[in-house]
Amino acid sequence: METLLCSKNSFHNFAEHQGWLLLFDKMTDTKSEVGYLLQNGSCIFAVFINGLFDGMNDTANATLNVDTKENNAED
Repeated sequence: METLLCSKNSFHNFAEHQGWLLLFDKMTDTKSEVGYLLQNGSCIFAVFINGLFDGMNDTANATLNVDTKENNAED
């Protein structure tokens, strides 16, 4: 399989333009694992090797829910 010639910086710029929230950027010497929270509440996970895009998945399927009832319980 060939590597998509997309730099990590270009991907970050694209994500920012889409309104994705950067959750984490875990870096090692050759690899970087990046997590984003999408506007619909789901997450994606991207891997970059030597600064170039290698793969992405959405298996985390995380969502955020704000429970306003708990915040208003003290009122």
